[in-house]
Amino acid sequence: MKYVVLLAAAYAAGQLRFPSDGALPVDDDEAQKLIDAGVATDVTADFAEAAEPVEPTPPPIPETAPASEPQTTAESKPAARRRSAPQE
Repeated sequence: MKYVVLLAAAYAAGQLRFPSDGALPVDDDEAQKLIDAGVATDVTADFAEAAEPVEPTPPPIPETAPASEPQTTAESKPAARRRSAPQE
């Protein structure tokens, strides 16, 4: 697999592609045909540098307020609803 950048509109990977599409992944044979036709430049080396493993950055630890005291069961129960008097 190689990456090419088109210099003019051309068929690549079975579709009409344009230079504004950026780097396109194509198989080696197709890349060579496009380069020989003068409509593409091989940029595979640019991607080989980026393929080096990069250590992931750990997610930031969110700042939180200090934990409050746990609620007792009496505090955690919802208030009982009062029944209204029947209307006449």
